[in-house]
Amino acid sequence: MRNPYANYCLIAALSIFITAYASAQIVITEIMYNPASKEKMPAQTEWIEIYNSGDEAVNISGWTLSDEDGKTNPVPDGISLAAGEAIVIIPGVQDVADFRAAWGEGFQVISLSGFTKGGMRGLANSPSDTNEILKLQNTGGDVVDEVNFDDVKPWPNDRKQGPSIYLATDKISAEDNDSGENWKRSEVNKDGAINNKITDDYDKTDTGSPGRIVQQNTGEENAKPKPSDEKPADQET
Repeated sequence: MRNPYANYCLIAALSIFITAYASAQIVITEIMYNPASKEKMPAQTEWIEIYNSGDEAVNISGWTLSDEDGKTNPVPDGISLAAGEAIVIIPGVQDVADFRAAWGEGFQVISLSGFTKGGMRGLANSPSDTNEILKLQNTGGDVVDEVNFDDVKPWPNDRKQGPSIYLATDKISAEDNDSGENWKRSEVNKDGAINNKITDDYDKTDTGSPGRIVQQNTGEENAKPKPSDEKPADQET
């Protein structure tokens, strides 16, 4: 006779495995850590992009970003990343509408408290092997992805200020983004990169591709006809 409890345990184990596998497909893909725009604390013009490289949607509610200085507030409830979708995380001191005025529409944007004061204290302009160990953690505190970025070889340099660094689109995985050789400095008209529009907050020219992942095999951006593209689920917390 089959043990119902054993069946339950097997189903639970499979559920945990599937959830962990899906979570592992979420990758940090772009970092704006040294913008030319105003950046004195609270460093409101910095941002980070994460991307779902898997085949299934992943609920990232309750997830946090952290570094050696602290962590952000959790991602609000009801936030999911569809397969092939990117989302941009900005400091809680920044208004989503202001970000969109500078960088455009068509992708989700989340404003998280703790990105600057009271948490990560912003992103270092001079990162090193001990300063800027950026982690994305799920609700259980497990590290989904980690990037210890730098501004010396093999990482792209950050002179002059303004361009973000982004993960090469043929190297999008949690393993490949560990190596600086797989990251590039953003340039206009390459891999979807644009210059921001000048606004009160974004008062200098910065370059990046927030929310846009250009697929190497098609040359198309990650945008797909799904509800979140029609009305991105902007959140502030």
